[in-house]
Amino acid sequence: MISLQVSQLERITEGVLFNCSDKEALFTGVTIDSRNVQGGELFVAVKGDNNDGHNYIDQAINNNVSVVVAEKSFSNWNQNRKNIPIVAVENSHEALLEIAEYYRNTLSATFVGITGSNGKTTTKEFAFSLFNSVEEKSFRSPGNFNNLFGVPLSIFKIQFDTKVAIMEMGISTSTEMPKLTKLIKPDIILITNVGPSHLEYLSTVKEVALAKLEIVKNSSNDIPLLINGDDEILVKQTQKIRKDYFTFGFNKNNNLTPENIKQSNDGTTNVTIDNIEFKLPFGGTYQIMNLMAAYSVFITAGYTITQKQANKLNFCSAPMRGQLEEFAGVKFMVDCYNANPDSVKAGLKAFSQIKTNRRRVLILGDMLELGKDSEKYHREIGRIINQYSFDFIILIGYEVKNIPDEIIDIETIYFKDVTVASKEIRNLLTQNDFAYIKGSRSIELEKILKQFKNNEGDI
Repeated sequence: MISLQVSQLERITEGVLFNCSDKEALFTGVTIDSRNVQGGELFVAVKGDNNDGHNYIDQAINNNVSVVVAEKSFSNWNQNRKNIPIVAVENSHEALLEIAEYYRNTLSATFVGITGSNGKTTTKEFAFSLFNSVEEKSFRSPGNFNNLFGVPLSIFKIQFDTKVAIMEMGISTSTEMPKLTKLIKPDIILITNVGPSHLEYLSTVKEVALAKLEIVKNSSNDIPLLINGDDEILVKQTQKIRKDYFTFGFNKNNNLTPENIKQSNDGTTNVTIDNIEFKLPFGGTYQIMNLMAAYSVFITAGYTITQKQANKLNFCSAPMRGQLEEFAGVKFMVDCYNANPDSVKAGLKAFSQIKTNRRRVLILGDMLELGKDSEKYHREIGRIINQYSFDFIILIGYEVKNIPDEIIDIETIYFKDVTVASKEIRNLLTQNDFAYIKGSRSIELEKILKQFKNNEGDI
């Protein structure tokens, strides 16, 4: 974890130091949230979309931060506050990035940069499970700390003696990846796939690919590059930049492919790679692809695993990414952390591959950030739904409103609001139903699960 003297902070940020009697004083850790101060940390007052950290400087100081970084334009930045040192800078977010870059450069760990349209977080978690089974000094960025705010905070948490650091890198615009790459300086690059995501800012899948590939353009040519070899657009665009890369996927021409796949009725999957059998607590080919991506990183970093070690692995994903849960007799496949056309297609396929005698229910929310083609993509999903054996469909949101036009002979109910839907769904689902929940994060489909958890015995 980062620990620096105030004098070092002043030099790194090229800021102006005030209210300081001891430049050699230390801070350990960095936060931008005044509510979660651990004590002895640096508080960086950054301006977000909804809140300005400068309004919470006093709260951070009352929670025992050791030093504050604030912008010179802040009207009260030089006010004496309990003798807490304050470093005044031009841009506090830029200062946050500068501090993180400085600390990153002091670390000798092998840094893995993972990006892509889908599967980043699960691949990161799978990779951490692999590394941690043979290297206890492994680190992965927490949760979805994958942008220009979350990545610096992740870097600050890395212990100085860490051997492997697995970092998730998420972008929404074409300008973000070069900055993230400069910050992380990956020693291994992994791109899981490219697809129609963030199309409000990146108008085509090709543009998505080009934006992701900025990680390659902004890295040395001798850094290992691992890509999904089944993704035709990604491969085509990669070939324009690099000729030497490692591929994983189901097609036999890839460098890494699964040797055997066994899917069980309980939704679990056994996958053999490199003569090692791994057990995943999920179903679906996309989870197998995530495992192959993670294993590619693992072997590229020079590590190996025995069957005995693999048997002890407990692969898990972050919440709301394909877990199976059951409440009040209703079984759920919970996959509502986020959604875009490709992830919905993959999820529908995975759900259909789980054998069950239960009634199959689809609970689908909006896919957001699809720009002007949103209606087209939602209608396409409606047509694809017809390929599967759903007994009942519940649609929630605004963008899904046209999907019923495409659905043939399946009972469908539409709700505009998830709060209303979550209350009504308790009366629509029955014991022994099996429901697949999928939608973009801001639709908050997890409210449905909360209704079942809070009133589990009432159905």
